[in-house]
Amino acid sequence: TPAPEVPVQIAGADVNIVATNFDFSVGEIVVPARQTISINLSNQGESQHNLFFHGLDELNAEDEEADRLAPGQSRTRGYTFDQPGLYPFYCPVGRHEDAGMIGVLRVEGPASEGGPTINIAAPTQTRELEGPEIMVGVVLTNFTLQEGAADTEINEPGVGHIDLSLDGETIGSTVSIVAALDNVSEGEHTLSASLRNNDGTPLSPPVEQSITFTVEAGSMPEGSPILGESPIAGKPTVSAVNTLSI
Repeated sequence: TPAPEVPVQIAGADVNIVATNFDFSVGEIVVPARQTISINLSNQGESQHNLFFHGLDELNAEDEEADRLAPGQSRTRGYTFDQPGLYPFYCPVGRHEDAGMIGVLRVEGPASEGGPTINIAAPTQTRELEGPEIMVGVVLTNFTLQEGAADTEINEPGVGHIDLSLDGETIGSTVSIVAALDNVSEGEHTLSASLRNNDGTPLSPPVEQSITFTVEAGSMPEGSPILGESPIAGKPTVSAVNTLSI
């Protein structure tokens, strides 16, 4: 079952997020499209942290290092999310995202023109990863991930789940845009994400993407890769939709 929504705790901010080592206090943020909301980020960890969004590069600071919060610092910043969809938020400092500093931004509003799209934003392809646990984050538009959708054979257009596979072998299905792969060994791997109907069949035409990433030497787990515990499991959802006049 989804984590319960909790009220915003800081006056003057629509959403409050606490960053620690290496965790965010919030699993999912729900916001209205095309309205400015304020997000307060408080660094209560022992190292620098930041807040970025995959798939929304125009909202991320150009100088990430200069934008970081030192331990004990906080800031409130306004954001306007124009495109409805699901986007991972993450900490871009070092390997913090790899360690689990990732969550879900849900932008609510009328669907845009065109069909469903999926884009694998994490894991990164720019450097080797530590393993054996690998964080996954995808950007998703014009498609609804529905809890329990994989348990029925009644298809509904634009509704279903994501199938994940690694090196051609199915790992499992998920109704979240963030997930964790466990037991991933050293070397090069190909991760694929495919949108599926409720009955498990691919969309027509297929909507899928594959990327290649590398796990550094030394990751030699026992057993085959599996879907591990979600990095947002048990974390609250904070909604800014009801705090604004829409």
